[in-house]
Amino acid sequence: MLSLLIKILLTLIVFCLNEVSIIIKYGKAILGICIFVGGGCFQTMGQNGFTVICSESLHSSYCYGQPFFRQYGIKLLVSEALEQSYLLTDTVIIEICEHDIYHDYGLEYVETTAPGFYEEKRYSHEGANHYDSIFVHRLTIHPIYRRVDTLLLFADDLQGYSVGLNEYNGYSQFGCDSITQMMVYGISCAENYDATAQYGEQDVVLEDIAGPVITPFSPDIRTSLSRAAIIRVGETEQLTWYIILSDDTVNCTQNIHVAYPPCGSDYTATDGDGHIYPTIRIGANCWLRKNLSSQHYVQDGRAIAKVGIYQSDMMPDTTSNLENFGRLYSWYSAIGIRENSNDIPISTPNGEIQGICPNGWHIPNMAELSSLNCCSAIALKNNILWIGEATNESNFSALPAGSFNSVKDRYEYIRSHTFLWSSESDSPLSACTAALTYYCDQSLILNQRSKNDRCSVRCVKN
Repeated sequence: MLSLLIKILLTLIVFCLNEVSIIIKYGKAILGICIFVGGGCFQTMGQNGFTVICSESLHSSYCYGQPFFRQYGIKLLVSEALEQSYLLTDTVIIEICEHDIYHDYGLEYVETTAPGFYEEKRYSHEGANHYDSIFVHRLTIHPIYRRVDTLLLFADDLQGYSVGLNEYNGYSQFGCDSITQMMVYGISCAENYDATAQYGEQDVVLEDIAGPVITPFSPDIRTSLSRAAIIRVGETEQLTWYIILSDDTVNCTQNIHVAYPPCGSDYTATDGDGHIYPTIRIGANCWLRKNLSSQHYVQDGRAIAKVGIYQSDMMPDTTSNLENFGRLYSWYSAIGIRENSNDIPISTPNGEIQGICPNGWHIPNMAELSSLNCCSAIALKNNILWIGEATNESNFSALPAGSFNSVKDRYEYIRSHTFLWSSESDSPLSACTAALTYYCDQSLILNQRSKNDRCSVRCVKN
């Protein structure tokens, strides 16, 4: 009997030596039979019966017999003792994203929050047909890729975004959905801007001009203009606004137009006697197109003290003269003070003296009279009544009304000269005037006349 067992044993040894290397050590219990399928090198250790410790194999390995230990890689596992049990090994690799809920293979993770977490777990489980299944479970938790950004977009080009905080998912390099938070600022470019200048201004500095509207508001966003908002009156200029957030910059344009108040065409002025005057803008000022004819101050209806109509032997028709040339006034009457007095005339905060002019108008100062030199003398003159060349290309219609000489006590220079009072006094006895003459075609002549002389008045708009 013993010899039979020895023969069987030797046969098994020869078989195993042909397939794998096997070392068997006797233990205290009876010998069992172990059949190894698949590659690998096996060693036994002394234990109750015998112990088989198997190295890792690319294929499933199974044994049957007594309870045993199995080495898989560097791990040592114990199978359950089952009659005629079989052992199957498998590796389960699970990859999940943080904040995922995972429950499988006896493992449960709820709201995982440790990106990069790695776990390896080995455990046995009784399967069908008395298989003992050993699972090698490996779990890797990938982080969700997060990105926070800002975006400046024009309100009419939001590209599918909505103003404010946007959050959306996308596939990332980590195999998990990425979460991008995008703060979108909507920009409404400033509307075209129309402003009104004061007469006399040629360049206007706009200080409180409204810029682009940014939604939602953020103190981190600043705006700036491409240049100072200095606008030439009467023209349309384009300003560029820059909207800056960190290193992101967009820009939009705004058209600015600054105009003078109404003048010319159907815009008129009315004096204290109800006479209506057409108007014309010359340069930066709005002027009456006719010489004043009023006999009363429009403010209170008072009669004007020193006022006359041109009359001479050669021009005796005062009705025609009034119609053609208007009335002539002393400087005192023109600015509204007592004759031959040093009274201070009433003026606006800007220093404008209304005098005999309609409401909203004033006696021109010398700077305003000098501004008429933007046109030549012949372009300023009415083209019918003057001796000499006159074209009236400016439509100012300067009239050769002559003047009254208070020293000689006579009217003179009709159809050859005109003298326009200024509001400025040159001395206690004289005031400044601007004159046009038949012999000068180039410009106004700035001079002085006795305050008691009588000259024409052309009012200018406040």
